[in-house]
Amino acid sequence: MRDDNSRAQPGKADAKKVETGEEMQTRVLTDYIKNLYDKYMSENPDVDISLSTFQRLRPKNILLTSFISRNTCQCMHHQNMALIVQALRKVWNQNRTKPRESYPKSARFR
Repeated sequence: MRDDNSRAQPGKADAKKVETGEEMQTRVLTDYIKNLYDKYMSENPDVDISLSTFQRLRPKNILLTSFISRNTCQCMHHQNMALIVQALRKVWNQNRTKPRESYPKSARFR
């Protein structure tokens, strides 16, 4: 699989056993399979293959774009943002039940 069509998932647990019994790193397609099929057909005009066969021959360790893992980046920048959003949601949920008059005048919307 070419690097311009898919990307490898970084996690150690992101591996899948293929038909040969070998464990291979999973990859995620960077585009929809229909677009990749069109790209393949333009690069290989002498090959006669249908879209359904192209889809069926996709290796099992290659995941479709719509099934991308929900794992997110664990770097400090993104984790700090996740914690900020979590705190804002908590404050929002607590303050939704309070009447508008209980807010300080400086925090009220005009």
